[in-house]
Amino acid sequence: MKWKDLRKEGKDMSKARLFAKHFSYNTLATLLSMAIQIFVILVVAKFVGPRPFGYWQLYVFYATYCGILHAGWCDGLYLIFAGYRREDLPWTWLKKNSLHYFTVELLLSLAIAIWALLTKEGPVLLVALALALTVLVTNVRNYLFSLMQATNHLVVFAKTNILDRLIYLLVMIFCLLSGVRSLGLLLGADLLSRIISLGYAYRQFYRPGLAGLRRKQKPVEIKEGLASLQGESVKSNEKAETESLSQLDLSPRTVFHAGAALLLANLAGGLYIGVVRYFIQRNYSIESFGRLSLMISMANLVIFFVNGVSVIVFPFLKTVKAERLRANYQSLKRLFVFATAFLLLGYFPIRLVISYWLPHYGEVMQLFAFVYPLFVFEGQLALLTNSYLKAYREEVAMLKWNGMLLILTILWTYCSLQLGRNLWMTFAGLLMVYMIRLLGSEWLLNRQLKLTLWPDNLRQLTILLVYLILANSLSVGLGFILYSLGLVGLAVLIRGEIKQNIREISFEEKSEEERSKHGDI
Repeated sequence: MKWKDLRKEGKDMSKARLFAKHFSYNTLATLLSMAIQIFVILVVAKFVGPRPFGYWQLYVFYATYCGILHAGWCDGLYLIFAGYRREDLPWTWLKKNSLHYFTVELLLSLAIAIWALLTKEGPVLLVALALALTVLVTNVRNYLFSLMQATNHLVVFAKTNILDRLIYLLVMIFCLLSGVRSLGLLLGADLLSRIISLGYAYRQFYRPGLAGLRRKQKPVEIKEGLASLQGESVKSNEKAETESLSQLDLSPRTVFHAGAALLLANLAGGLYIGVVRYFIQRNYSIESFGRLSLMISMANLVIFFVNGVSVIVFPFLKTVKAERLRANYQSLKRLFVFATAFLLLGYFPIRLVISYWLPHYGEVMQLFAFVYPLFVFEGQLALLTNSYLKAYREEVAMLKWNGMLLILTILWTYCSLQLGRNLWMTFAGLLMVYMIRLLGSEWLLNRQLKLTLWPDNLRQLTILLVYLILANSLSVGLGFILYSLGLVGLAVLIRGEIKQNIREISFEEKSEEERSKHGDI
């Protein structure tokens, strides 16, 4: 083997190890965060009264959308600096920019606090004041997160998320064991974990960058060391990187324009459950809102986990040959259909455990049969279909489709809750929206792939229909037995097809010539 080939093989192995490291850290961080959140929700629901729990869920609901208030500023930084090393970032500009950003977020936080003091009282006032502080802490941390992701510091990003949720869990357990179970405890534990994780993120990522600026360390000195190791020309590298940095448009208009588009694309598809929770909060008591939010929160956390893992999948697909992408999709789709059938089985034991742990939530858990499948469809959409759509640069089509379905969700929820006060109709409609979203996204993708997908979609919808009939018409135990028998029969029938689909999957990478010729598919 030639020296050139050995270098290439070593480089590919290094990239593979780096990908595996980032994937494992990111998956661990999101999985641990999801598990802690679910554990805390179940424990708090058990030991805290329904009224404080309802107000806590109100805080959790609105805190989920605090990130919107950066108006795309963080997303714009992510898009502009993606691919740069931390050492190469324009830290003089970032120092001024971060000060402006902090000032804007501080003013927003003060405005929310003043509004709350003037218009709210009681527990709602406490929730609003906590949200005002959450806006400041969370969005400042999001600023650092966007720079971490852009410069590939995913390990620090994952460690920050893990630290955040671990502190939250430990403080919550300590206070509950001490007998302190007030609303202030619930809010304070979350705020404390966010503040400490913000300090950790600053110390691990942002402070070293500013320290390099204070030492006036020139980028050339860093490049010289790297260039000598790589056997490349220092002058050519210096010139290329200097030109690359000088070509960056860092005007506020450019940052906001780029970031707002990405923010809206992500937001449109993530508001379906939020719309339902908002109308429930408007039309039901705080106790009922807390009970209904219990099952919504658990489904929402699983969706958060799936979306967190999908962040790693998209860059990986960008390295695969276009013809292999097309060939792989149908095989992956069929495997996801079987995975859907298997995952739906989890509803029955989860329903049984929660009903036993929280007996006074039994009436609400009857609706869980419609909420549980949401993460199954969202999982297939985020991990497979949306990753492919991004690879084919269909972001605008995704935004339009998600926006149309958001309008449909608002109209449906308004009619079913505001006018009809029918929760069954609301959650059945929400499940229908998620199904339509997946099928419509696949239709958008199939304009590129030209595949025959309707038999697989028909099989998936049939599995869902059988699950809904068993979950809503039979007891948990009998439904579990019958569904398990059906799942075993399905596995026997299609085991040969599963093995064939696994063998057909291939992730052959693009050649260097293809990558230089086609940056995108």
